[in-house]
Amino acid sequence: MNPRNATLAASLAVFAAVSSQAAPFPARLVLAQDPSQTVNVQIRWMPADKRYVALFQGGGERPVDVDDVLSLDVQPPKDWKQLVEQARKSPDAAIPGLSRIIDEYKMLKWDAEAGRVLATIQLRKGRAKEALETCRKVISSNADAAWNSPLAPVYWQALLDTGNTSSLPSLLDKGATADSRGIAAQACIRRGDLLLSQGQTQKALTDGYLRVVYLFADQENAQAEALFRAAEAFDKASRPVYAEKMRSLLLSKHPSSSWASKLGGK
Repeated sequence: MNPRNATLAASLAVFAAVSSQAAPFPARLVLAQDPSQTVNVQIRWMPADKRYVALFQGGGERPVDVDDVLSLDVQPPKDWKQLVEQARKSPDAAIPGLSRIIDEYKMLKWDAEAGRVLATIQLRKGRAKEALETCRKVISSNADAAWNSPLAPVYWQALLDTGNTSSLPSLLDKGATADSRGIAAQACIRRGDLLLSQGQTQKALTDGYLRVVYLFADQENAQAEALFRAAEAFDKASRPVYAEKMRSLLLSKHPSSSWASKLGGK
């Protein structure tokens, strides 16, 4: 290769490397070295290095290891609200935008949020395998999303629906300790579902549904679902008095919930 061509090839390589870097996004960051201070940054994820690069105000750009991040609150994509509304009204039309966010926001919170919405669409359409693929795409770069993110409950449901349950018990155990009580409550419910599918009705109640009934009263929708499923489990265990108690609690505590409406004439 002559020198001119070599120079051109090198320039193109540099240009490609720069162009392939994800654009930085505005965020609020709390670092382990100073947990009392929240700083405004521009941040991006570097997949090859498996760490962030943050541009600090007045402090230049520098790498940030994942373990050094206590909290990272990235601004939502500019079209996020519109996409969520579109997903509700015209789910198929929202899929390209949600897929784009999954790609652009790796390890920046919104990949898990977009994955949750997209996988939920796929589950509702009966496409559990596609939902599982969507979840795994996010988890491939963000392992914690499998148990400690808004994506996690949808991922667990996709695993149940596809029969891929070998890893589920450990994920649910970790999920029960998630930062969000809502996610922790969902972990207990899905644990109940898993145990019930294995014929362990009593454990489904004690280790799953009843934990949410009595320990997660602040999570209204989760408690309503747990009461509904606990009633079904008590029926299965031939304990109608307790089943009726669960239904009565559901109707008194959450009369307007979708779970109460499922009781029908019972």
